[in-house]
Amino acid sequence: MYTRGRGVLDIRGAAASSFAAKTNLGPSPAFPGHAAPMYRMSSGDEETLEGPIAVLVRQAAYEVLHSVEALPEWPLGIKAFDELGLGQKIFMLHQVASALLLRDFPAPELTAPVEATAALLFQTIEHEVQFEIDTPEVRGDWKTWRQLVLECFADDPGIPDGPLPAPDSEDMGEWEILVRAIADGVLWDEDWADNQMADRPPAISGYIKGAMDIPADYYVAIVPDPHERELARLVRELHDLTREPR
Repeated sequence: MYTRGRGVLDIRGAAASSFAAKTNLGPSPAFPGHAAPMYRMSSGDEETLEGPIAVLVRQAAYEVLHSVEALPEWPLGIKAFDELGLGQKIFMLHQVASALLLRDFPAPELTAPVEATAALLFQTIEHEVQFEIDTPEVRGDWKTWRQLVLECFADDPGIPDGPLPAPDSEDMGEWEILVRAIADGVLWDEDWADNQMADRPPAISGYIKGAMDIPADYYVAIVPDPHERELARLVRELHDLTREPR
């Protein structure tokens, strides 16, 4: 479960800008004894993704899972995720996808790998929309990624920059606006993208993190590398979580 500030379907506002409300709230059901803080936004409301947004994010998690399984060392474009080993990638995807989609699953602590994994889901959506536009001959009887994105706005016929695009629009800029509006309902900001923070002198990095309310271990948190049996369980659960057809 993610604790989010604007509610599950309020996806048009700007992302929250402070980490001051992040707190530890107990053990993780996936790894007993490990801390599993809730994902706290400004209001402290506890939410999971539901409806069309959940379908969209579930499909993105499916694509990431199969990419990682097929080509575990292939870079997906998010450095904080790409630098992880196979087991660590599976662990992070399991934690983030479960926290977003399962109501009784507590979110992992907000660290650069965690938020990078969440960001990867939305980047994947953008990439799939672009691929769909570039390869119109690759079609089946499933919903298109553009249809899945539009369904997230079914109760909101417009966005601040104008009306919704047509389902077959090939203007990638329009789709980027929509996907990023959805992502703003989940992501705080892009602190996870600062690849140089861990390399800065401690005094400088400490000052920056203090000024920005970033936890001291945000960039250096250790991602668990599950043993073989645990990894197999996580993979099974991810397949169960993401197998719903679109």
